[in-house]
Amino acid sequence: MEITYFGLNAVRLRGREATVMIDPYEPKLGLAPVRLNVQIVIFTHEDPTHFSLQGLAGDPHL
Repeated sequence: MEITYFGLNAVRLRGREATVMIDPYEPKLGLAPVRLNVQIVIFTHEDPTHFSLQGLAGDPHL
């Protein structure tokens, strides 16, 4: 398994079978945009700064 921290609260977990994105942030925050193909997206809570699907490809389960 590979774990990648993108900043703010955004974390990617990548395994052999799937990629999970946790708390993807809004691109307008000034951080580098996250552009990933993911299967699962997890939002830990509803916060406008890290509650965004922009930049995520695929048909992720929420």
